[in-house]
Amino acid sequence: MQAVSMDIAGTKKSKANRIKTGGRGMPMTIVKHSLAIAGHRTSVSLEEDFWEGLKSIALQRGISISALVAEIDSERGTANLSSALRVYVLKAARGDYVAAEPSKPSVSPVL
Repeated sequence: MQAVSMDIAGTKKSKANRIKTGGRGMPMTIVKHSLAIAGHRTSVSLEEDFWEGLKSIALQRGISISALVAEIDSERGTANLSSALRVYVLKAARGDYVAAEPSKPSVSPVL
């Protein structure tokens, strides 16, 4: 029986989508996910910690991971998508990005 886990869209994926790597006591698991970006399916391989970061950011902003990835993709320039996603999560962790709250309109205080 093959181990099965769920991907970020809630669909089954096989253990074959996970690659263990790392050295010096730092085990890392690279996870490959399929996403739809601008109507096109693509696969992205990232370390599990970066997927968790993207999930957290998307949840905080009230959008899907696919929508967040599409937003990052549209602004990445010539960088490859995996690198752009890692940099985005890193900058978000450092506080370089303010999480948007689409459900709350911005209102200026009345003086």
